[in-house]
Amino acid sequence: MGVTCVFRWVNATGSTSLSQLNAQLTQRLFAANLGRWTVTCRLYREIPPALDPAATTVGSPTMAIGNKSHEKMLLLLTHTAEPARQYAMVDESCIVETDRELEAIVHKLKNLWVARQSSQIDGHLYDLGDFRVRMGNMMVGTANKGVIVEVEYVPCCYPQACQRILAEFIGLLMPSNAQLSFSVRSTTTNGQQEPGSQSLTSSTALGMAPSAVAAHPEVLVMDYGRAGIYQAQFTALNTAYQYFALFRADNLL
Repeated sequence: MGVTCVFRWVNATGSTSLSQLNAQLTQRLFAANLGRWTVTCRLYREIPPALDPAATTVGSPTMAIGNKSHEKMLLLLTHTAEPARQYAMVDESCIVETDRELEAIVHKLKNLWVARQSSQIDGHLYDLGDFRVRMGNMMVGTANKGVIVEVEYVPCCYPQACQRILAEFIGLLMPSNAQLSFSVRSTTTNGQQEPGSQSLTSSTALGMAPSAVAAHPEVLVMDYGRAGIYQAQFTALNTAYQYFALFRADNLL
Protein backbone atom coordinates (compact mmCIF):
# COMPACT_ATOMS: atom_id res chain seq x y z
CA MET A 1 0.00 0.00 0.00
CA GLY A 2 0.97 3.65 -0.24
CA VAL A 3 1.34 6.28 2.50
CA THR A 4 -1.85 7.60 4.07
CA CYS A 5 -2.86 10.64 6.08
CA VAL A 6 -5.97 10.53 8.29
CA PHE A 7 -7.63 13.71 9.57
CA ARG A 8 -10.95 15.16 10.71
CA TRP A 9 -12.84 18.03 9.09
CA VAL A 10 -13.70 19.82 12.33
CA ASN A 11 -16.27 22.34 11.07
CA ALA A 12 -17.98 20.02 8.57
CA THR A 13 -21.77 20.04 8.38
CA GLY A 14 -22.66 16.41 7.74
CA SER A 15 -24.12 15.46 4.36
CA THR A 16 -23.70 18.99 2.98
CA SER A 17 -19.93 18.85 3.49
CA LEU A 18 -19.72 15.32 2.06
CA SER A 19 -21.62 16.49 -1.04
CA GLN A 20 -19.19 19.38 -1.38
CA LEU A 21 -16.22 17.01 -1.24
CA ASN A 22 -17.89 14.61 -3.67
CA ALA A 23 -18.35 17.44 -6.18
CA GLN A 24 -14.72 18.52 -5.77
CA LEU A 25 -13.50 14.98 -6.37
CA THR A 26 -15.76 13.90 -9.23
CA GLN A 27 -16.43 17.16 -11.10
CA ARG A 28 -13.18 19.07 -10.66
CA LEU A 29 -10.56 16.37 -10.06
CA PHE A 30 -12.32 13.71 -12.20
CA ALA A 31 -12.08 11.00 -9.57
CA ALA A 32 -13.89 7.68 -9.94
CA ASN A 33 -16.21 6.63 -7.13
CA LEU A 34 -15.25 3.02 -6.31
CA GLY A 35 -18.11 2.41 -3.88
CA ARG A 36 -18.73 2.17 -0.14
CA TRP A 37 -16.04 2.41 2.51
CA THR A 38 -16.32 1.81 6.23
CA VAL A 39 -14.13 1.80 9.32
CA THR A 40 -15.40 0.31 12.57
CA CYS A 41 -13.77 0.89 15.95
CA ARG A 42 -14.77 -0.59 19.30
CA LEU A 43 -13.52 0.58 22.67
CA TYR A 44 -13.10 -1.81 25.61
CA ARG A 45 -12.05 -0.94 29.14
CA GLU A 46 -10.17 -3.17 31.49
CA ILE A 47 -12.16 -4.53 34.41
CA PRO A 48 -10.07 -3.65 37.48
CA PRO A 49 -9.29 -6.50 39.86
CA ALA A 50 -11.26 -6.69 43.11
CA LEU A 51 -9.80 -4.84 46.05
CA ASP A 52 -8.17 -6.79 48.84
CA PRO A 53 -10.53 -6.27 51.84
CA ALA A 54 -7.51 -6.39 54.16
CA ALA A 55 -5.87 -3.45 52.43
CA THR A 56 -8.68 -0.91 51.90
CA THR A 57 -7.60 1.71 54.40
CA VAL A 58 -7.46 5.27 53.18
CA GLY A 59 -4.06 6.05 51.75
CA SER A 60 -3.16 2.40 51.21
CA PRO A 61 -1.39 1.76 47.86
CA THR A 62 -3.83 -1.07 47.21
CA MET A 63 -6.70 1.45 47.15
CA ALA A 64 -5.44 2.67 43.77
CA ILE A 65 -6.01 -0.69 42.10
CA GLY A 66 -9.69 -0.02 41.46
CA ASN A 67 -9.15 3.56 40.39
CA LYS A 68 -10.31 4.24 36.82
CA SER A 69 -7.11 6.13 36.08
CA HIS A 70 -5.34 2.75 36.16
CA GLU A 71 -7.76 1.03 33.77
CA LYS A 72 -6.30 0.09 30.42
CA MET A 73 -8.17 0.73 27.17
CA LEU A 74 -8.33 -1.67 24.23
CA LEU A 75 -9.28 -0.40 20.78
CA LEU A 76 -10.20 -2.78 17.94
CA LEU A 77 -10.38 -1.39 14.39
CA THR A 78 -11.52 -2.93 11.10
CA HIS A 79 -11.10 -1.28 7.69
CA THR A 80 -12.65 -2.30 4.36
CA ALA A 81 -9.22 -1.97 2.71
CA GLU A 82 -8.12 -5.00 4.78
CA PRO A 83 -11.37 -6.93 5.38
CA ALA A 84 -9.70 -10.07 6.76
CA ARG A 85 -7.56 -8.20 9.27
CA GLN A 86 -8.14 -6.36 12.52
CA TYR A 87 -5.96 -3.86 14.40
CA ALA A 88 -5.73 -3.76 18.16
CA MET A 89 -4.11 -1.20 20.46
CA VAL A 90 -3.82 -1.28 24.25
CA ASP A 91 -3.56 2.29 25.57
CA GLU A 92 -1.01 3.92 23.25
CA SER A 93 1.95 1.67 23.83
CA CYS A 94 1.21 -1.48 21.81
CA ILE A 95 -0.51 -2.00 18.45
CA VAL A 96 -0.78 -5.27 16.54
CA GLU A 97 -2.35 -6.62 13.34
CA THR A 98 -4.46 -9.75 13.89
CA ASP A 99 -7.12 -11.95 12.33
CA ARG A 100 -10.78 -11.00 12.75
CA GLU A 101 -11.20 -13.78 15.32
CA LEU A 102 -9.60 -11.55 17.97
CA GLU A 103 -12.86 -9.72 18.61
CA ALA A 104 -14.69 -12.96 19.35
CA ILE A 105 -11.95 -13.88 21.81
CA VAL A 106 -12.20 -10.49 23.56
CA HIS A 107 -15.97 -10.94 23.89
CA LYS A 108 -15.35 -14.20 25.75
CA LEU A 109 -12.96 -12.53 28.20
CA LYS A 110 -15.78 -10.84 30.10
CA ASN A 111 -13.79 -10.91 33.34
CA LEU A 112 -11.00 -8.86 31.71
CA TRP A 113 -12.61 -6.45 29.21
CA VAL A 114 -15.98 -4.72 28.99
CA ALA A 115 -17.31 -3.03 25.84
CA ARG A 116 -17.82 0.72 26.26
CA GLN A 117 -18.33 2.36 22.87
CA SER A 118 -18.70 1.47 19.22
CA SER A 119 -18.13 3.83 16.32
CA GLN A 120 -18.39 3.60 12.55
CA ILE A 121 -17.19 5.77 9.69
CA ASP A 122 -19.40 5.23 6.64
CA GLY A 123 -18.68 6.79 3.28
CA HIS A 124 -17.10 6.30 -0.14
CA LEU A 125 -13.73 5.51 -1.76
CA TYR A 126 -12.49 7.59 -4.70
CA ASP A 127 -9.67 6.82 -7.14
CA LEU A 128 -7.59 9.57 -8.74
CA GLY A 129 -4.73 7.51 -10.12
CA ASP A 130 -1.84 8.31 -7.79
CA PHE A 131 -4.25 9.19 -4.98
CA ARG A 132 -7.11 7.46 -3.24
CA VAL A 133 -9.50 9.36 -0.99
CA ARG A 134 -11.76 7.76 1.61
CA MET A 135 -14.27 9.97 3.40
CA GLY A 136 -17.36 9.58 5.53
CA ASN A 137 -19.31 10.64 8.61
CA MET A 138 -18.18 9.22 11.94
CA MET A 139 -20.96 8.06 14.24
CA VAL A 140 -20.42 7.10 17.88
CA GLY A 141 -23.68 5.50 18.88
CA THR A 142 -26.23 8.03 17.60
CA ALA A 143 -23.87 11.03 17.86
CA ASN A 144 -22.33 12.48 14.69
CA LYS A 145 -18.64 13.23 15.33
CA GLY A 146 -17.91 14.85 11.99
CA VAL A 147 -16.25 13.95 8.70
CA ILE A 148 -13.15 11.74 8.66
CA VAL A 149 -10.92 11.80 5.57
CA GLU A 150 -8.15 9.38 4.64
CA VAL A 151 -5.85 10.38 1.76
CA GLU A 152 -3.49 7.76 0.32
CA TYR A 153 -0.57 8.47 -2.02
CA VAL A 154 -0.32 5.14 -3.82
CA PRO A 155 3.11 5.20 -5.60
CA CYS A 156 5.19 5.67 -2.44
CA CYS A 157 5.59 3.63 0.77
CA TYR A 158 8.17 5.86 2.48
CA PRO A 159 6.51 8.49 4.74
CA GLN A 160 9.36 10.99 4.75
CA ALA A 161 9.53 11.00 0.93
CA CYS A 162 5.94 12.04 0.22
CA GLN A 163 4.73 14.21 3.10
CA ARG A 164 4.95 17.36 0.99
CA ILE A 165 2.93 15.97 -1.93
CA LEU A 166 0.30 14.69 0.52
CA ALA A 167 0.11 18.12 2.16
CA GLU A 168 -0.25 19.86 -1.20
CA PHE A 169 -2.99 17.47 -2.31
CA ILE A 170 -4.92 17.99 0.94
CA GLY A 171 -4.67 21.75 0.34
CA LEU A 172 -6.12 21.25 -3.15
CA LEU A 173 -8.86 18.87 -2.01
CA MET A 174 -10.29 20.61 1.04
CA PRO A 175 -12.31 23.88 1.06
CA SER A 176 -10.35 26.98 2.06
CA ASN A 177 -12.53 27.52 5.16
CA ALA A 178 -12.13 23.94 6.42
CA GLN A 179 -10.49 23.41 9.79
CA LEU A 180 -8.55 20.16 9.79
CA SER A 181 -7.52 18.23 12.88
CA PHE A 182 -4.42 16.04 12.84
CA SER A 183 -2.76 14.01 15.55
CA VAL A 184 0.84 15.09 15.39
CA ARG A 185 3.98 13.62 16.83
CA SER A 186 5.30 14.33 20.30
CA THR A 187 8.61 16.12 19.85
CA THR A 188 10.71 16.95 22.88
CA THR A 189 14.05 18.52 23.59
CA ASN A 190 15.58 17.75 26.98
CA GLY A 191 12.18 16.56 28.17
CA GLN A 192 10.37 19.76 27.14
CA GLN A 193 7.72 19.90 24.44
CA GLU A 194 8.80 22.02 21.50
CA PRO A 195 6.70 25.08 20.57
CA GLY A 196 3.99 24.26 18.07
CA SER A 197 4.08 20.52 18.69
CA GLN A 198 1.36 18.44 20.28
CA SER A 199 1.60 15.22 22.24
CA LEU A 200 -0.44 12.26 21.01
CA THR A 201 -1.61 11.84 24.58
CA SER A 202 -3.00 15.36 24.65
CA SER A 203 -6.75 15.91 24.44
CA THR A 204 -6.13 18.70 21.95
CA ALA A 205 -5.42 17.97 18.30
CA LEU A 206 -3.84 20.42 15.89
CA GLY A 207 -6.44 22.37 13.88
CA MET A 208 -5.16 23.87 10.62
CA ALA A 209 -6.60 25.27 7.41
CA PRO A 210 -5.68 23.40 4.19
CA SER A 211 -3.37 26.24 3.11
CA ALA A 212 -1.49 25.99 6.39
CA VAL A 213 -1.14 22.22 5.97
CA ALA A 214 0.36 22.69 2.52
CA ALA A 215 2.81 25.22 3.94
CA HIS A 216 3.76 22.99 6.88
CA PRO A 217 3.92 19.37 5.62
CA GLU A 218 5.81 18.35 8.76
CA VAL A 219 2.42 18.19 10.51
CA LEU A 220 1.82 14.89 8.69
CA VAL A 221 4.84 13.19 10.27
CA MET A 222 4.02 11.00 13.26
CA ASP A 223 6.18 9.18 15.78
CA TYR A 224 5.23 5.56 15.09
CA GLY A 225 8.16 4.23 17.09
CA ARG A 226 6.40 4.91 20.40
CA ALA A 227 3.88 2.21 19.46
CA GLY A 228 6.56 -0.22 18.30
CA ILE A 229 5.81 0.30 14.58
CA TYR A 230 8.60 0.18 11.99
CA GLN A 231 8.83 3.76 10.75
CA ALA A 232 10.89 3.63 7.55
CA GLN A 233 8.32 1.83 5.36
CA PHE A 234 4.57 2.43 5.57
CA THR A 235 2.08 -0.41 6.16
CA ALA A 236 -1.60 -0.77 7.10
CA LEU A 237 -0.48 -0.79 10.74
CA ASN A 238 0.64 2.84 10.38
CA THR A 239 -2.78 3.79 9.03
CA ALA A 240 -4.56 2.08 11.92
CA TYR A 241 -2.36 3.93 14.41
CA GLN A 242 -3.31 7.26 12.79
CA TYR A 243 -6.99 6.46 13.38
CA PHE A 244 -6.36 5.48 16.99
CA ALA A 245 -4.27 8.57 17.66
CA LEU A 246 -6.85 10.91 16.08
CA PHE A 247 -9.71 9.34 18.04
CA ARG A 248 -7.81 9.82 21.28
CA ALA A 249 -6.54 13.32 20.51
CA ASP A 250 -10.00 14.62 19.52
CA ASN A 251 -11.77 12.74 22.33
CA LEU A 252 -13.95 10.93 19.79
CA LEU A 253 -13.90 7.74 21.87
